[in-house]
Amino acid sequence: MEYRGCPRPRRVWTGGVHRTLDGVLRHRPRHRASLRSSGGLGDPVCADLRGSTDGHSILRQPCLHTSSAIDIGPRGCREPKHRCIHRRCNGSGVDSHRPERATHRCVGGDARRTATTRQNGDGMRVLFDGYYWFGGPPAGIVITHEKIAAWRREFPDDVLTVALRRSPTPAEASDLKRQGVRWIRTYLPTQPLKNMIELSLRVRLGPYDMAWGSNYSPLLGKSAVFVHDALFQSNPEWFTAIERVYLSPIMIAARAASVLFVSSSTEAARIVQHNPRLAPSAVTGFGISHALLGANPEPPPALDLRPSSFVLSVGRLNTRKNLATTLSAAVRSGAISPSHPFVVVGPANGKADQLEHRVLAAIDDGSIRYTGFVETEQLAWLYRNTALFVYLSLNEGYGLPPLEAVRLGAPVLVSERPIFRELLGESVRYCDPTDIDAVAQAITLSLSRGPLPMPTGFEFPSWEHMVHTMRDAMADPKGASRRRLTS
Repeated sequence: MEYRGCPRPRRVWTGGVHRTLDGVLRHRPRHRASLRSSGGLGDPVCADLRGSTDGHSILRQPCLHTSSAIDIGPRGCREPKHRCIHRRCNGSGVDSHRPERATHRCVGGDARRTATTRQNGDGMRVLFDGYYWFGGPPAGIVITHEKIAAWRREFPDDVLTVALRRSPTPAEASDLKRQGVRWIRTYLPTQPLKNMIELSLRVRLGPYDMAWGSNYSPLLGKSAVFVHDALFQSNPEWFTAIERVYLSPIMIAARAASVLFVSSSTEAARIVQHNPRLAPSAVTGFGISHALLGANPEPPPALDLRPSSFVLSVGRLNTRKNLATTLSAAVRSGAISPSHPFVVVGPANGKADQLEHRVLAAIDDGSIRYTGFVETEQLAWLYRNTALFVYLSLNEGYGLPPLEAVRLGAPVLVSERPIFRELLGESVRYCDPTDIDAVAQAITLSLSRGPLPMPTGFEFPSWEHMVHTMRDAMADPKGASRRRLTS
């Protein structure tokens, strides 16, 4: 649209929450809104940007462009004005060569809605919660990385951005670039705040089609959330008071999500039982770590173990993992000794049980050995060479360790719980995890008989299935949306 004889187009300031967002997160009262990209991987943006101290670009001012002769936009913005459309260049993904793919943001009013238009077949822009990208529970790290890697393999046209707890080192940034993944840094101190508030603002104001959160859903804009379990609601006695407070916003925030994912049908039923207004959109499952499957097995040097001479348990050490009962049963069975120890892999986490005196004595004489964290190569060796893998958790939302053990050929004994029946079927043995005598007998029986044959038709879950399930639901959130049931 020509503007001959009319005043020069006014400049539009972001103002309000746009300007406040970066100022609040950086504790700078007059900072203007920022848009972050990983060097060389950001969206095509106008040149009206200035550098920041951490190497990212900070939006100086969005510009209003109108069609005219081929020319350069106002205030040094390199966006050509010859396209016959009237739009705002806001530095958040406008493609001057393909205006139909432009990200438009209305800067007037309080709504500030973002609507991204894409042609059929174009990629989806997703902002992922990367709270566990650099550290955290081992399962959380594996899931975060494997999910992103599988998404990149299966949907190479999608634009993936990971919201990190800290800025990556140069080596980490190079690795992210190699994977084709962009990143932004978040500033709020905890995962609930980062997801519910900061990711909300960034997906609302930035060039994203949807935000993906782990446990805690963003409260604004289109979002998908993966809720791992509702065990803190069904069995609060397994958690400390601090843990219960920390986990309490999960189900409240989930009501704001466009799409709700869970790992298993068993967990979906538990969530609905305790939260009647929520109905999960899809069950995704988890795959098994490619790093674990491809690792070159190495025995832990400090343990002096021989193949098939030890019993193994893997997982975080807390009340829910039922380790006190497991170890008491192992001692009672007479199957463990200093030469045939029970090896426990995993860090202490949360509320723990008190151990019996005979268990403490077995720890002292080397019949029970704690390893803490072990490297992937060492974990692969333990799985492949154990005489029996024991996982007698009182309950789980999913349970990756027994699935890993079965995949690597270990005989497995697990709790008689619906989640393990769903995941493992008849490929493992079961026992009542609360009955010490029953567990002791099951350990003796399992050691004498070896692994069960793999059932016909048994299939291990895959990361590819997980991301296809997620993307299908996220591409059509209305079709897959959870129902909001009225009480």
